[in-house]
Amino acid sequence: MSRQHYAISRKLAAEVEGRAGWDEPPALYRLHVHHGRPSLVPVAVPLSLWELDRPPAVLELLAGLMEGKRFRFDIEHEGELYGMAFRHEGWMVEGPWDNSAQARATQVMAGDHKLYLHPARVEIRMMYAVDREQITYSATMRRTSPPTPAERLIAYPDGRGEGWGPMVEEALGGTGGNVRPAGAVVEALDRMVEHLLDVPALKRPSSVVADPSWS
Repeated sequence: MSRQHYAISRKLAAEVEGRAGWDEPPALYRLHVHHGRPSLVPVAVPLSLWELDRPPAVLELLAGLMEGKRFRFDIEHEGELYGMAFRHEGWMVEGPWDNSAQARATQVMAGDHKLYLHPARVEIRMMYAVDREQITYSATMRRTSPPTPAERLIAYPDGRGEGWGPMVEEALGGTGGNVRPAGAVVEALDRMVEHLLDVPALKRPSSVVADPSWS
């Protein structure tokens, strides 16, 4: 395997770290590689479309349009299409994620999309990507002052994972070496890559990195 995946991971981190402000709408990107250099090209999704529903549902709609060949890209000057990526803002709670009553209450709030009400909530900016090799990427940045670097995860289709940053490294330490991100966002990106690049969608039987509660 080439080291292309490391360059892609760093590119995602640079994108979330380089945003000028917060409280932005979600954004979909094409992931390209040109002469070994990855680039992220925004897809022109109307703001009115993001306002129709929660971001995962809108991604499902967009994936369906790509399947029907009703969503086309002019990629002549961008280099090779290599995958798809998605950026959003949301909320997370930094543990505990054990079987305690506190953890179960937090999980219920997450399932109800109410983490924004949790007293220990942390606002985050996150970016996911899936490439043609079925590798899944994430870059997560907390809203802090001063800003802190984005934490990164690379999850390979065979279940191996690599991570950078204390939160991701702790999560990897508890997985027993089996890392399989799941959820509506990465599954929608899987389908986009499948439709655009004829790559079979990755089977995702369990979740290590769960969808956050959306802002």
